Amino acid sequence: MSRQTRRDLRDAKREYKEAKSDLKTTKNSYKQAEKREARLLNPKTDAEKRYLGQKTKARRTVASKELETLKENKKSAKSKKRQAIQRNGGTNLQKVGRVAHHQASQAVDSAFQDNDVLEDIASARQNIRRTHAEVRQAKKLGNYTVKIGKGATRGIYGAGNRTYNLSRGRGFTRTPVANRWETKVKTKYDRLRMRWRTSKAGKTASVTKKVGAKVAKPVLTVLKNPLSAKAYLIMFLGFFLIALLGAITGGGSTTVSQNEFDLTDTWTYLSKIDREKSNDEVDYWTNIDDIMMFMGYKHEDFTLDAKYDEKDKKWYQVKHSYRDLLSDIWEQLNGDKDNLKTMADIYTSTDNKYLKLSKDAIADYDEILAQAKQVGYYITYNDLDNPFNNQASDEELSPIRIDKRFGYTSKEKMYNGSVLQANQGDKLYAVMEGKVTIKGTDVTIKTKDAQFTYKKVARIRVKDGDRVKAGDEIGEVSDTAGQEVYYKKLKNKKKKEWAWVNVGFYLPKVEYNQTTSVISDMDIDGDIGKKITSIYNYLKKKDSTITINGVSAMLGNFWTESSITAKRAEGDYLNPPVGASAKSWEDPNWLNMGNMEIYNGIYPNIIHRGLGLGQWTDTTDGSTRHTALLNYAKAKGKKWYDLELQLDFMWDGDSPYYIQTLKDILHSKDDVDTLTKRFLVYWEGNAGDKLKERQNNAQQVQSYLKNPTAGSTRGGSATLQSSWNFPSEYASKLKSYPSAATVTQSLSGNYYPVGQCTWYVANRLIEAGHGASALSSNNGNGQDWVRNLVAKGWKFSNTPVAGAVVSVAGGFGYTLPAYGHVAYVEYVNPDGSFLISECNVSGVQNKIHWAVWTNQTYYTFAIPPK
Repeated sequence: MSRQTRRDLRDAKREYKEAKSDLKTTKNSYKQAEKREARLLNPKTDAEKRYLGQKTKARRTVASKELETLKENKKSAKSKKRQAIQRNGGTNLQKVGRVAHHQASQAVDSAFQDNDVLEDIASARQNIRRTHAEVRQAKKLGNYTVKIGKGATRGIYGAGNRTYNLSRGRGFTRTPVANRWETKVKTKYDRLRMRWRTSKAGKTASVTKKVGAKVAKPVLTVLKNPLSAKAYLIMFLGFFLIALLGAITGGGSTTVSQNEFDLTDTWTYLSKIDREKSNDEVDYWTNIDDIMMFMGYKHEDFTLDAKYDEKDKKWYQVKHSYRDLLSDIWEQLNGDKDNLKTMADIYTSTDNKYLKLSKDAIADYDEILAQAKQVGYYITYNDLDNPFNNQASDEELSPIRIDKRFGYTSKEKMYNGSVLQANQGDKLYAVMEGKVTIKGTDVTIKTKDAQFTYKKVARIRVKDGDRVKAGDEIGEVSDTAGQEVYYKKLKNKKKKEWAWVNVGFYLPKVEYNQTTSVISDMDIDGDIGKKITSIYNYLKKKDSTITINGVSAMLGNFWTESSITAKRAEGDYLNPPVGASAKSWEDPNWLNMGNMEIYNGIYPNIIHRGLGLGQWTDTTDGSTRHTALLNYAKAKGKKWYDLELQLDFMWDGDSPYYIQTLKDILHSKDDVDTLTKRFLVYWEGNAGDKLKERQNNAQQVQSYLKNPTAGSTRGGSATLQSSWNFPSEYASKLKSYPSAATVTQSLSGNYYPVGQCTWYVANRLIEAGHGASALSSNNGNGQDWVRNLVAKGWKFSNTPVAGAVVSVAGGFGYTLPAYGHVAYVEYVNPDGSFLISECNVSGVQNKIHWAVWTNQTYYTFAIPPK
């Protein structure tokens, strides 16, 4: 036994003694409080009767207050008693139950680890994921106490597992998640169930259903509550009989213990923060799953408006709700858009005790996360089957990808459905048993407390009124954008109140494609500008009919994927051996690294890492584009990271589907945002991932291709970096751009307050060569500029002219009555509308703001002298 182990044992014994002492003290207090309360409520002596029989208001008030005090003391004593019992490890009954639980768990673990036959007839994994998680089951079982024994149970299980490994010569360590028997057989039950359901024997099994129900009652008890003390007791006492019946149980870790409707409320609230905080610079799609898992672990079953710091605040201090805590988490994750954080960054380094985890807790939580990433985050609620597959894999649980998630899609608009990633023509299967209702092309499966709807189903294989079982074929996916679904559950039986819920909680395992996009202006000067130009010219030589919009859409995506760099590989920025070294690019073993080597199991669909411009990857869904690129390069006798080789591969070496998709986009004249999304969905197959970032990138590539000289000789690139809301269609129309210096410093002769609209226009006029005539004296507030410039010899006008100064009368156009506003006219359209540049809009004083205005009576213009 190591020194650390002995120290931990001593600490545990000391804590146990303290708990016993506290328990004894609280028991005595509790008994005394009961006796005093009984005497007051049932007076026996004459003195007590006289005391309580007084008629005066004062006497009755005193007695009433004393009685209330005693009731509070009793309540407090009960609470302390419960806490002491919990610290003591629970009641004797609970201790016995845990011992039986632990011993049975070890027996089952041993049997599974050493017996392949039992593994093959296993019947528990996916069904078990759909049962209650350990904490919820412990709460329901026996109704001992609320939230009792969670930490103790983890400790007991961990110690037992380590002891078991020590006895097998493996050291005093926990079994790795990937090597546990429950992980190995995680989906075999579902696979066997599906085979049974479609076999002849399965179809005739209803004849013996009643008999089987009686015989299998103990087995069903185990399957429904595999982590309960009762279930393990059955396995422990009747293990061999249960093994013959094929009743195999398994584990599974989750921290989520909220009521399912509270869970949806929490998700919805976080999605609303994302939409409210998104702006022109960043489009937030926070990883809500990470927050939900952490909150479940740290704060268990909570509601948004409950107070998380109630015990730590005095009556006169402000108490904060979990809604506030979630907002605080969101700010810590996303407060710095250029340095987005993860939950691990927060709970390992924060000083907030409500968000911080101890070292031991971090180790425990990391293990839970590792298994959750394999089997899903919400196994408590996984009561739906996979809608695209009724045959479970023996090897892994493939994730269902969600391209459009449940929650707010704008500041005001709530979306109650989800769009699951699927190909047109994919088969759809029933996710649960129930009655079918068909409305148009929408198919709904209904039960007494749930309704699941598939939107726009093609080739419907069921009729209105049919009863289906999970796994029965429903129809096919009709939409090229994926399968839209909705899930509704009965919230209140008495009131018959239904509520939309996030289907992502109920499907076996999901991943979300929508991720945060940081939208920034790019510097297209130098090497990147040369790449854009050379790629466009190379493709133009292949086919002169390709469009700038199409190429911009492609390169906007590639900018996000690989920074438009051919010599890129997924994870190459990490430290070797996973990251790149000088020899890595020619090393087949390095190139073929996949999920486990790069991401430690986080992305199980990745077989071989992404390579090149498009990060071509081999994945578990059958894609072999990584291998295809390497084979194409070998056949051509070139390096796989040669830029022209990769462009040739896209044009005629990729699969026919992707080649045709690429050419359709490159030849299209649709707007660049539409084409960027189309490229992401159909060529990259990753709908929703950083879409706005890609569209922003594509717009800037489009602007550069239309006016490539702006980035170098006219300051266009620097201007874009120092601008916001620049309309890309004007990139080729402007004869000159304001430089970044107009919003970073006061140019010579500019004495206006930094950051104000007047300060920017003064800088703009100095750069345009009109500083001497405009700034010989102060022009006053923004609304006074035109009048004062005309007094200096400028020409007054009621219509805009490029190079003119425009004043906005105070109180109009959202300006303050005392000051008004001033801007610079950059370009005038044939219809009289005009592009202006300005500063100090919405409080932003270090960036140029662009806008297109239509002429109004409260605008006046001053044209500089020739």
